Amino acid sequence: MIEIFPAINGDCFLVHTEDGLILIDCGYVSTYRDFLKPTLQKLHGQGKSIIRFIITHIDEDHLQGAIKFLTENGNTTDPQIIKIDQIWHNSYRHLQSERVEEKITSSGEAILKSSFKTIEQQTEKQISAEQGSSLAALILKNGYDWNVDFGGAAFSTDHFPKVEVTEKISFELLSPNDSSLTRLEKYWRKELYRLGYQDKITTQEIFDDAFEFMLMDDKIEPDESSSEEVSASEFDVEKLQKQKCDPDKTPKNGSSLAFILNTNNKRILFLGDAIPSIINDQLAKKFAAEPKPVLFDMIKLSHHGSYASNCPDLFELADAENYIISTKGESKPHPSKPTLAWIIGRPTVNTRKIYFNYKNSGYDTLNDQSLKTKYKYEVILADQATNRQITI
Repeated sequence: MIEIFPAINGDCFLVHTEDGLILIDCGYVSTYRDFLKPTLQKLHGQGKSIIRFIITHIDEDHLQGAIKFLTENGNTTDPQIIKIDQIWHNSYRHLQSERVEEKITSSGEAILKSSFKTIEQQTEKQISAEQGSSLAALILKNGYDWNVDFGGAAFSTDHFPKVEVTEKISFELLSPNDSSLTRLEKYWRKELYRLGYQDKITTQEIFDDAFEFMLMDDKIEPDESSSEEVSASEFDVEKLQKQKCDPDKTPKNGSSLAFILNTNNKRILFLGDAIPSIINDQLAKKFAAEPKPVLFDMIKLSHHGSYASNCPDLFELADAENYIISTKGESKPHPSKPTLAWIIGRPTVNTRKIYFNYKNSGYDTLNDQSLKTKYKYEVILADQATNRQITI
């Protein structure tokens, strides 16, 4: 069973398995406070624990609630919310290639600290280092097992194509690769020096904070202009499928964790905010011998259904009876209409189910009986406690 939480324009999923819980991202503070926390407390009371807590990448709509969660959960030996066996998260300490064992100057420290953002706790903005520290600092401070499945190194497909967690649970890794992690590090260093930092990169934990807060504040987004070319009143599937896709190439999304979760004889594709070039290359290699499209039991679309993150190659490579689109769809044009057209516009034997956690423009577009009859699908609004649990 997959539980999909209201995360505004972010992600937060809880996978229930016989061997334990898998938590994927935490959305915003309000996502954690209003929905995830009471759920985890209840499950903890039932003797359940999180066997893997996966933070896909450094972006506030995936990370902010995780900072609040680990702040309140406290030390791993005496968790206040729920026990966590291991955390998967690529931070600065996993990406950097060269650090020196010395202290930075006071001026260099001041520049790093200037990148930390302060907020009021009730807003949907970054949590400051003073209020909750960075996620990396909290993981270290509270003694959580961190990337142990990868020998303490980065989650990268170049070194860890598959991870066996239990006899019934395994992950096939799709993103990121070493190249995308190196690209993200170079981008961060460039931004750091642009702020005026001239010292060497050292082993001090302040660099974890600077890396995390600077990336959360990064406003570079993929080009979504192609998603806006068709008016809201027009939904011509064949025309939309011909629309050009300008694939996302942003460094931050290029670092996003994405994977196939194999559990209880089910194959689920979780794409985080990963970029098409990496995902499509990995899928093509892993399933070279299988007929296309490869069938999954469920696909969680990348980047909230953005067309820049879900180009046609993906839909030629993969299909599923069930899709998840996680977004409120208010601040950005998500999900994109060409993405929706590609989901429903391919031949299918079974009726596809498309799950939305908010009633957004994508839901409204697809909730048309003539389209549902013609293209053999249904839309499900998983927006309440009674229906946000998806069984496949």
